[in-house]
Parts: sequence; C-alpha cells; structure tokens
Amino acid sequence: MGWRVSGVVIAWIAFSIAFQQPLLAVALACLAGWLFGRGREQKVSTAQRAAPEDVQRLGRAQPSPATPRPVSTPRTVPTARSTSVEAPKAVDFLAPQRPLDKPEPLVPPRSSEGPTSPSAPAIVTRTSTNNSDARLLDPYAGTERRWTRSEQVQLLDHYEWGRDIPGIAAEMQIDQREVAIRLIRLLLSPSGDIEDDAGCPRHGKKYDADEVRKLEDLHKSGLRLRFIANEVERTQLGVGWKLLSLHVPIVPANLRGTIRSDPSI
Repeated sequence: MGWRVSGVVIAWIAFSIAFQQPLLAVALACLAGWLFGRGREQKVSTAQRAAPEDVQRLGRAQPSPATPRPVSTPRTVPTARSTSVEAPKAVDFLAPQRPLDKPEPLVPPRSSEGPTSPSAPAIVTRTSTNNSDARLLDPYAGTERRWTRSEQVQLLDHYEWGRDIPGIAAEMQIDQREVAIRLIRLLLSPSGDIEDDAGCPRHGKKYDADEVRKLEDLHKSGLRLRFIANEVERTQLGVGWKLLSLHVPIVPANLRGTIRSDPSI
C-alpha cells in the first residue's frame, strides 16, 4: 500500500514543478513509473505464491473417494445331503416366475357315431402262428375268394418260379388256403366240394413216403383228383395241397391266355 502513496506524491510533485524544472519533472515521472511497476510485480508474485496454497485448500475440501464395500458372500443353507447350499439371490424372489411351456396333449377327435367295439384280428396269411389267446376270424371259411385275371396270372408265375404255397401267400398277402384252392382249380380240375371229408378216414393225418409216391404215380397216370383222393381216403383239398407242395402239377402253356380271354375263369 505504501508504494501506491509514494507514487502519487511523486507524481503530484513532478506535475507541480514541471513548468519550472523540466528535467527534474521527467526524473520524478520515471521514478513514479518504476514504483508502479514494482508494485505490480509484487502483486503478481503474491498471487502466484498463493495459488498452490489455494489448490491445497481446495484438495482438502473435496471429499475422499468412496472405498469399495466388500461383497458379501451368499449365505449357505445346510441340507441333509450336502454341508452347504448356496441360498438363492434376492433378485430371484422379486422376479416373476414364468411357467414352463408344456406341449398340450393331443386329444383324438371324438366320433359322432360313438365308440366302436374292437374286432378280432383277421387272418391275412397262415405263414405265422398265433401266439396270443385271441381267436382268429377266418374271413374265407365256407367261401372262396374271387380272383382277378392279373392275380391269377401272377399266381401261376410264382408257382412256376418254384415258390411253395406259404411263400406265395406271403408275397401276395393272400391266405394260404385261398392260394391252394385256386391253384387246385387251375391245375388239377377237381369236382364237387373239395373239402368234403365224408368217407375220408385218413383226413388230417401225416403223409408217409409210400403214400407220397402213390400220389405222384396216380397223378402222372392221368387220373383225376377226385379219384386220387378216393384211393388214399383223403379230401381233394388235402391231396391237391400235397401235390402242389411237391410241384408235381405243371402249368399248361395256353392257360395264361385262357385266363386273359375267358371272364368266367
């Protein structure tokens, strides 16, 4: 503050004697300017020295950074099978539980006609045995199957290829009995009821070697099936089935053409 007063006094004296002593007035003016400059330098240096202290005070005034809080480990719940089980998080309890998507069970459509009673299994072929106790229905009992022309030609083809009656039945998905009856009708020319067992005491019995040779000889002699069956006391169906299993009858050359042209066969 003193340097300001000194500068003002010197400046006033310089202006008062400027008109009488010009050189002295210039010297006094230079002195006043030096004093002003000296005071300004001291102000600047004082401000610079105070700056670090201000910064320190500001640093002390700022709050210290928060120290990280230790993460608490989840509590463990003892169980009977394990020593500790991690407890579920609190967030899991707050979050809504979403039900699992389950496929809807397929419900078969109901029939307007009401429940149908189960039917007994029908015979397709006699190539396999019936292992169940259910009684099989024979859809061909007391009747004969109606064959198409193409089926009869296919039947003859399978027979000439050397297949036996069970193999043909399995291949064509037709009952063995129907296969045997149709081949007997086409190749052995039976007459009357081929299943009539009246007067046939040996019906259903096993063939021996002598009886098989007798069947072959009677057939090769040109005897009709009915008379052969009477000779061995068996039905025409049984005798014809045995001859077909031995592949004794042959297929006439013109039989397929006759089948294709004659609708009555």
